[in-house]
Parts: sequence; C-alpha cells; structure tokens
Amino acid sequence: MHPQKVGVWAALSRRRVIGPIFFEGTLNGARYREIIDEFTDQLTLEELQRGYFQQDGAPAHYDALSRAILRRFFPGGHVISRGEIPAWPARSPDLTPLDFFFWGAMKDYVFARNPRNLDELRGYIRDFFVTVTPQILQAVFENMQMRVEKCLERNGEHIEPYF
Repeated sequence: MHPQKVGVWAALSRRRVIGPIFFEGTLNGARYREIIDEFTDQLTLEELQRGYFQQDGAPAHYDALSRAILRRFFPGGHVISRGEIPAWPARSPDLTPLDFFFWGAMKDYVFARNPRNLDELRGYIRDFFVTVTPQILQAVFENMQMRVEKCLERNGEHIEPYF
C-alpha cells in the first residue's frame, strides 16, 4: 500500500557528479539545508570560487534561509534560482541536465537490476553515479547548450519534442 522509498539528491557539473546524498521523508527547507551542508563539504575551493549553483523552484529550494546559505557559498550572483538574479526560467525541465538526462538514466539503471530492499536500492544508485564519466557529462552539457539555444528561439516554450 505504501511502497518503501528513498530520497536522493545529486549535483552535476561539466566535470563530475556530486552525490548521492540520501535523505528520508519529504524534502523541506530544514532537510534541504542539511543537504546543502553535505554538498558544499564535497566541493573544491575552485568550485566554490568559480562555480555557479542552479536549482529549480521547488518549495524547499525557495526557502529564504536555504537561499541565503547558498548565496554565502556562491556569492556575486552565482546562485541561479527562483527569487534570485539571474532567475532560472520557470518550469524548464527541458534545460536542466538532472531532469532531461540524469534522473531517467539513473532510474533505468537501478530498476533494471530489480532491487529487493532499500539497501540494494541505495547500492545500485551509488553504482550508477560511478558510471557517469567525464565524456558523458561533456555530451550532456553540449546538449544543454543546444537546448538553451532552442528555448530562446521558441521564446521560452517547452522544447522536449525537438530532442
């Protein structure tokens, strides 16, 4: 009636995948701040100094305290999110590598292995993260650039049927 599940959070850059960061229950502002702490602990000095952090407009991401913490780690307009400048386009899964590539590929990988319990599920998720090579990330981010260009051509409309 209520299947077991696990929450997983990830970040992608052109160079690497960060995570998985597992969490239990519904993602809210407090839980998201815990994830931010774990995430930022994994970043290099260069990533903190030069990186940009992009997130969607999920309620936990829009939490004022969470956004303030992110701005502390990524100053100078390096947080791209709802409520920030620059703002990330609303409802734009077509442009987000986690949405147009990562989560679907991870689910395909994990469920092809038919996990029997939560420990196996977490293990297969960890295994998938290792399979995402720098070459894959390069292709994903090249695809993202094409998607952004197509989105601009279509005045912000959804573009998924074109890819």
